[in-house]
Amino acid sequence: MRKHRIGDAYAARPPTKRLFISGDGLPTPSVRDLVFPLFANVVRLDINHPEPDLTSDIDMSLLGPLLIACKHLSSFSLASACMTDARPLSEGKWVAVESVIAGLTVFALEADVGAAALTRMRMAIVARGGDEDLLTLQAFAIPSTVRDLILLINLRGSRLERLHITGDGWHPEELFDVLGQHAPDLDTVAILPHDDLPVEISFRMLDTLKAHCKKLESVYPLPTSPGPLPQGVSDQGRGE
Repeated sequence: MRKHRIGDAYAARPPTKRLFISGDGLPTPSVRDLVFPLFANVVRLDINHPEPDLTSDIDMSLLGPLLIACKHLSSFSLASACMTDARPLSEGKWVAVESVIAGLTVFALEADVGAAALTRMRMAIVARGGDEDLLTLQAFAIPSTVRDLILLINLRGSRLERLHITGDGWHPEELFDVLGQHAPDLDTVAILPHDDLPVEISFRMLDTLKAHCKKLESVYPLPTSPGPLPQGVSDQGRGE
């Protein structure tokens, strides 16, 4: 009988469904043939730096093949990372990456900008339409990527429940309008700018969003002026 390449003890274990990787621990080309077959059943992939205040450089030449290996992926989170394209993927591999990304229902991408790959990963969901609607969208954004994310919500936001955005260049009124039209199940929305300019949300904007998103409970930031919040919306964090 042929033995498992990693040993019979591993072969007897249930398939790996969740994979958590430190930012500097992505599989290198020398070990891919050994470990990538183990990821065929992974549905959740989280990559972050062990120290929250530090970032890791992650090149698409390493991340791309890992995503391709996780062909049943539904949840992908990348945090505390700086995306690079030092060794760009071939078009064929990008097509394979897009196929995996298109099936995500949880997409949390909080990486430093500056890589074309960051926008292409977002656009992969938009361009292919996706197999499933997003439930959670968490993203780092700059003005050049805001339009991508607005389009993403437009096309795949029908079951979106949680939206967390870090970055600048957002116009809350436009965002709330898109959410009201395309995300009826939304219960949480948070906009966290990087600069010192506050995000201004009015009671009118909040009332309109609540009218379309009946499940809405948590909004950040809340209006700074005094006044009643829509029924069901928590006042937690008010005045911060």
